[in-house]
Amino acid sequence: MALNSFAFDCLRTTFDLYVASQYDMYEKDYEGYILDSLYTDQGEGQSLSIKYYRTGNYLDSAVEYKTTPDTTTQRVIVYNETVKVDKEENSKTVHLYKDGEEYQKMEFYFKDDSLYYRTLNIQGKIENLYEEYSFYIVNDTIFENDGSPITVHDPENENRCSVNHQMQAATPWTTLMTYEYETRGDTLIQTKRNPANNQSVDGTKEFYVPVVLQQTTPIVPRKIYPVADWKKSKPFDILGRPTKSKHIIKVNR
Repeated sequence: MALNSFAFDCLRTTFDLYVASQYDMYEKDYEGYILDSLYTDQGEGQSLSIKYYRTGNYLDSAVEYKTTPDTTTQRVIVYNETVKVDKEENSKTVHLYKDGEEYQKMEFYFKDDSLYYRTLNIQGKIENLYEEYSFYIVNDTIFENDGSPITVHDPENENRCSVNHQMQAATPWTTLMTYEYETRGDTLIQTKRNPANNQSVDGTKEFYVPVVLQQTTPIVPRKIYPVADWKKSKPFDILGRPTKSKHIIKVNR
């Protein structure tokens, strides 16, 4: 994915990140941006941050931090799925296994500026449709699931776009979400904001970094930190560098 360091076509970046996270991430030789961490300011002294750990493109584990005015807790999530991919020219099927048994299957179809996929949950030999989704660009607009909602440019800022929805043809359009992009070094930051949610003060920031293949990061042990210990711990940014900036995610090393 080629990205300008100073300005973005918000629609193209949104589409490319979605394709990368849903389709490309299962490619062993994938080169591009992949989600590294996220941070949500929920207002009133509450926040959520998640740091992801991968081997190559495959998700191994995540560490989740929830902060309230009184405490910060840490939870470790371990992903122990086995992944098998069957690929053809414009399609692929991803099989997910636990304890040797397939429990989910995802079927993808991708061509040019369109992506369709469906997820099937598997119990024994029975497959049940869990989710079906389409995502495509036509005439400088991203359409989702047969045209509603749509994503369009912000006319005043090429780095920003909005997801709009119309309940019926005669009703006005409403904005469900906005996306905005910036870079810090080689890190791409996507900020999501819900204009109807007053508790989401700064929105959700998702941090994407260029994927590094064959890299393993150890799982952080499960712990719970009281407020006093958390405030004394040394802050660092998502690239592991010490920082004092209030704009960087602060989690425990």
